[in-house]
Amino acid sequence: MVTSIWTTQQPSIRLQWGTRAFDPAVTISALRETLDVLATCGRPFAGPWKLSDPASRDADASRIDELDDDAVRRVLECGVARNYDGEPFPKDGYGATLVSGLVDGVGVSVGLHVGATVNRYVVNELTATQQAVVPGPTVDLRDSFGRHQVEVLQRLVDIWSPDLAQVTVRDASRSQRRFTTLVGLTNYFRGDHSAFLAALELPAVVHTEVAKGGTWLRVELSDDDLVSTVASIVATADVIEDAGGLPVTP
Repeated sequence: MVTSIWTTQQPSIRLQWGTRAFDPAVTISALRETLDVLATCGRPFAGPWKLSDPASRDADASRIDELDDDAVRRVLECGVARNYDGEPFPKDGYGATLVSGLVDGVGVSVGLHVGATVNRYVVNELTATQQAVVPGPTVDLRDSFGRHQVEVLQRLVDIWSPDLAQVTVRDASRSQRRFTTLVGLTNYFRGDHSAFLAALELPAVVHTEVAKGGTWLRVELSDDDLVSTVASIVATADVIEDAGGLPVTP
């Protein structure tokens, strides 16, 4: 089997939001619900997920489904940000990393940074990144992540209430370095930006709507191999950048 471009393009999910206090119970519930949502895409997005503990090498292989909420809370608290002399600095938030089991050389990592309250430049974030970790992976994500990515992002927006949520594609993102607004395959921008977008000559494959407290921008999948879709994403980003960008500051 030829490696699918859905794999080599490393599609990733990114959600960002502004300052928000750390609530362990809310965070753990949202994290567990997030993993359930990702499982919609099947393996490797279905786990099993191992939660890294920065304080204990022995706990690196702990499966989150085998940990109770108190144990997960302790791991999250061990991921507290630290200042220059190594002292905990909770205002910069708490971080955690989860990794899935490999399927045909492809795995997924989930990164979480929550509880940052010090200023608007410290971003709270959830990422889910798919990556081939061995040469020549053969897993094909077209019928799993490719088919479910819109539904997954919609459900994650419900869970985390972000300012920005996207499914990004590697080559499209590389073409947008230093752009004001990064555009992905599926995008959510908090607030109503419909008037701004309606005034632009966006490619015909772009669809926008206002829902869930924000503006959705989707680039239609033109074929299974993503090549034309990547070009459409970049063309959309160029039009938005030429108009001054659509900044969404977490």
